[in-house]
Amino acid sequence: MRIAALLLAVAASEDFRANYDPMVEAARWLTDGGEPPAHWVVHAKLDLDFVLAAKTKLGAANAKKVVVARYRNTSVVVKRTKEKIFKTKYGEGAVFAELLFLEYCRGGPGIPRLLGGYREDGQAVLVVEHMGLPIGGSLGSYKGRPKGHRVTNLKWVAFAEAAPLDAARAIFRCFRSFAEMGGFFLKDFAPRQFTFSRGSLYLVDGPAFADGPARDLVDKLREGEDYVENKLKASRGDVFKFGGMVIVGRQRQCRGEFAHPYKRDAARAPKKKTKLAGDDDDDDDDESYIPRGKPPEANNDHCAQTPPQHSCVGYSTAGCEPGSSAAPEAAGVCEYFDASKDLAGLCAALTYKTHVYDVAAKHWLLPLVIGRSAGDDRAKLEALSAAMTRPDPDARPSFTELLAALG
Repeated sequence: MRIAALLLAVAASEDFRANYDPMVEAARWLTDGGEPPAHWVVHAKLDLDFVLAAKTKLGAANAKKVVVARYRNTSVVVKRTKEKIFKTKYGEGAVFAELLFLEYCRGGPGIPRLLGGYREDGQAVLVVEHMGLPIGGSLGSYKGRPKGHRVTNLKWVAFAEAAPLDAARAIFRCFRSFAEMGGFFLKDFAPRQFTFSRGSLYLVDGPAFADGPARDLVDKLREGEDYVENKLKASRGDVFKFGGMVIVGRQRQCRGEFAHPYKRDAARAPKKKTKLAGDDDDDDDDESYIPRGKPPEANNDHCAQTPPQHSCVGYSTAGCEPGSSAAPEAAGVCEYFDASKDLAGLCAALTYKTHVYDVAAKHWLLPLVIGRSAGDDRAKLEALSAAMTRPDPDARPSFTELLAALG
């Protein structure tokens, strides 16, 4: 009864349904050039005080230029799309995804507060509360492939050492907000995407749309547009769309070796019918086919894989970086394929349960906390980690259940 009560209390405190209309209002501002949403406090560049830290560069992602500024007594982050990619679908999608993420998940633990936005030189600029420094960074790359990550935020490490259960709660709350409740999925899974401030972990970069109300809104906006499957990214059947910001949170069809139309006819031959006494000689057409070669198998090449830092496919070294592993479905898995019926299978969906695995499997998240815990706290966290890394996503606990388990 106590756990059930905790689950109800947690769920009731972070229901984002009330944020749907404000999210739609913000989407109209960005896509149609309408008036800024009424609940924003920043509507123009003049609303900001750039005197203290206007030139302080916080970071430079692939899509956005980020600087620190001030709004009254609040440190804020000003984000704008880089000039060279603003007019590309990736640039548009990145800003759009971040805007909808911040609006729909507004008020959730681990979600920075969006103060508003404005347009400058035709670009959308977002103003977000500054929530500390990233918890880590990259070890660099080799031939364009990531080498791994490291934790660099000493305040985050000290917090994990002093209060490991609180550090675990901070992780679970953040992921529960954007993934379980919000329906978003973080493709660029790296410590630089998270910051630590005042006992909380924050996701500071816009994730991709996976499922839920925000994804539904994007699908409505895309209706009638001429989107060609795999047009933007064709690697291994990847179907990220809307500038790479819509991920396959919903299952899609995958095929076995002999189930795929372009392979079936070449791999199969008409089955010769055995003549029996009394058979009509004209009735010798038989549409049945028999497979030739090895038996058909589920073809994972038709399912999307996530980027290397998440799936561990494509790292400069084989497999994951030391201390980390990846959820099986992140590499693209074809399930429910039935060769006997020549039926397509379904690609394993990427959902918040994939992120449950990630939290327990990436060395800079829960493993870091477990490594700095002891006694009963360590035993409790290790038991949760074992449940979180079960191969079957349905067997993994939700973030809501994990928070309830910690009490």
